[in-house]
Amino acid sequence: MYARYPVNRAVPHNAIVKYNPITQVLLNFHSGISLSIVVTVIVLIIFILVGRGFCGWVCPIGAGLDIINKFFGKKIRKPRRDVRKQSLQLKYRLFICGAILLFAGVSIYWLLDPTSMFTRNTALIIDPIIDGTVRAIVKPVSRIPTIGYPIEKAMRSVFNPLPVKSIYLWLFLLILLVMFSFEIFARRFFCKVLCPLGAMLGYFANLSPLKLEASKPSCTKCHRCLTVCKTQAMELHNELKISHKECILCLACREECAFNSLSVLLRKPKIRIDSGDFKSTRRDLVFGIVGAAILLPLFKFGDKRIKRPEHLIRPPGAIPENRFSQVCAKCGSCMKVCYTSGLQPTLLEYGVDNLFTPRMINTLGFCGYECNDCGKVCPTGAIAFMPLEKKRGAIMGIAKIDNQICWPWAEKKPCITCEEMCPIPQKAIEFEERPVTFDDGTTDLIKLPHVVKENCTGCGICENHCPVRPIRAIRVVYEGETRGGAIRETPPRERRVGFTTNEPTYWK
Repeated sequence: MYARYPVNRAVPHNAIVKYNPITQVLLNFHSGISLSIVVTVIVLIIFILVGRGFCGWVCPIGAGLDIINKFFGKKIRKPRRDVRKQSLQLKYRLFICGAILLFAGVSIYWLLDPTSMFTRNTALIIDPIIDGTVRAIVKPVSRIPTIGYPIEKAMRSVFNPLPVKSIYLWLFLLILLVMFSFEIFARRFFCKVLCPLGAMLGYFANLSPLKLEASKPSCTKCHRCLTVCKTQAMELHNELKISHKECILCLACREECAFNSLSVLLRKPKIRIDSGDFKSTRRDLVFGIVGAAILLPLFKFGDKRIKRPEHLIRPPGAIPENRFSQVCAKCGSCMKVCYTSGLQPTLLEYGVDNLFTPRMINTLGFCGYECNDCGKVCPTGAIAFMPLEKKRGAIMGIAKIDNQICWPWAEKKPCITCEEMCPIPQKAIEFEERPVTFDDGTTDLIKLPHVVKENCTGCGICENHCPVRPIRAIRVVYEGETRGGAIRETPPRERRVGFTTNEPTYWK
């Protein structure tokens, strides 16, 4: 979960996303990425053993909701307010619907997956806020004589040494506030009603040997356990009944029970499903299939008609576009480690299916020539890891110059910024020299920039530093990109200087 620039690949970043059981199953089934089937089996066995204990003890979103309820629960919610029992089935229907859509090539599951949601919020909300706060403190402190520099150095060693920016911070804050506002209706509303991972673990619950059980002789039916249950897993009529599909083994009820009537015991896994659960599961399956049948055409015929914007650039090593949105967990890890903050989430410009997938916004940052960290931290393999030398040969796109606004081409104003900033040894910018008469009557040679297509990798540093505003005179498009770890096949060529072409300028 912790990732910062520079990334050490030996550290298993974002294991909580990578070893999510749904991630493992779906990647092996759908992505074409060769993951160890042994690892997948081990992950499934572990999650079957713990059941929904993951939700009570490990899930970061659940922990965040518990913190909110600890401090604000009594203030924002009426006593004994909770969701209807029928609403608990919605998460199972969403899980079935999302799974069918994902196998059909549409990924909405990742948007509600709590592990992806947590890392996405960390990358796009928590990290930028902490980073901005630390920098606001460091700036005045660093001016203090004698102690300023050691304090600044110590703080930068603890926190991210480079700026972290999220241009959509407001949007993700709004989404997070909406999720937290659901707590007005019920405690852990997301976990009980919306969480697809909780639904999958609920199906595992009968196979788990860990069961919360009540001792009938000592239970006085005082209802105290029902008032503290976070997921409405308990019912009390003639006797106390515990729904293992909903119980997250948080043991809040055990702490509340004055007679120690509740205990977690090892029991033989229950293979047979009783008639009530069977009918409920059958209804969930029907609703999930109907929901997928309604949504799939909307995505297939709606999103597929949206043409990819030519300036929507994927990070180097990204797998082919037709599989990228399905494999990408939308977790924001690559955006978090991008030290130029060039990687930002895609919104609706490329359809709902690509929502929150990473794209390069070169006006904000660029792809560093000495950096391959996004491939190191990607938990699903949507961005293939490439050694640095190989990554430098990956093509994200190609830069194109707009002669109508480029200063040398349009205004006779000398500018060689794009060539100076290009990190490629052979340079991806070459100059054509032409004689020009300036407004004061003097004459000289002016250098007109051209892009060397054979050398350009589309890193975007030229676009980032182009002085023309508000629209850059040089912009990267995805033309000629290589995907999934592929690199340029032809060697770069030496650039030319002083050649001439017949290309017209916008001055006489």
